[in-house]
Amino acid sequence: MKAAPFWSYARRNGSVVLKQLLKAQRKTNPLLFLYGKYNNIWDIIRNHINIVRPHPQMSPMCKNSVRWLYRLDQNYSWDSGIPIAQDHAYRDARGKVRLIIEAGGRITVTRGYSWNGCSPKICVLDLLIGTPDGVVHARTGRPKTYFASFVHDALYQFLRVDAPMSRRQADACFLRLMAASDFSLRYLYWAAVRVAGWLVWHGKRYVRKWSGEAVDLRALRGKGPPGSTPLNAT
Repeated sequence: MKAAPFWSYARRNGSVVLKQLLKAQRKTNPLLFLYGKYNNIWDIIRNHINIVRPHPQMSPMCKNSVRWLYRLDQNYSWDSGIPIAQDHAYRDARGKVRLIIEAGGRITVTRGYSWNGCSPKICVLDLLIGTPDGVVHARTGRPKTYFASFVHDALYQFLRVDAPMSRRQADACFLRLMAASDFSLRYLYWAAVRVAGWLVWHGKRYVRKWSGEAVDLRALRGKGPPGSTPLNAT
């Protein structure tokens, strides 16, 4: 089948093509099937069920949408109680400081940080389908996993950038913040990230283009305290 007719057919008959490709993968390359490297299948899925990403024309399924569900309107700090050797700060690919971890374990996620709540979520016909974020907490006025999800996302985003905290510690922070919001299913959500968190991390690196670098927090503080212009981002 030629490439152009194949893709045209795939867009009209996505489920049929997926079954055909799966069958072909099993026959021609069992290892490729077992290890989940479905590059051709993934291309079809992206055309039909578009994972949330920042393009104004995402797909016929979700037009004029963004990749995030929430965005911080002010800096948020939380004392994790996890001691580290020295202060750390991280900025994203756009050069905006997004995460600060101080020696005493205080974690700050800066204004403008955006995320999609608890993962995974997919966009289908302008509806987000996926992991629920919980009911709105009476005290905070936010979904019960709101704070836990963005702190966890920020820690995961910079795990491979000279991060002072491990994935296990990031997951522990996730559990503690859900407990602070009285989320009943916190142990189920925590178990999910312990088992499959690395898959979510790889997926977000690909879909959301997660990247960044460590920066000298002392230099940033020389320009102003946390919460001032150098640390705030939109």
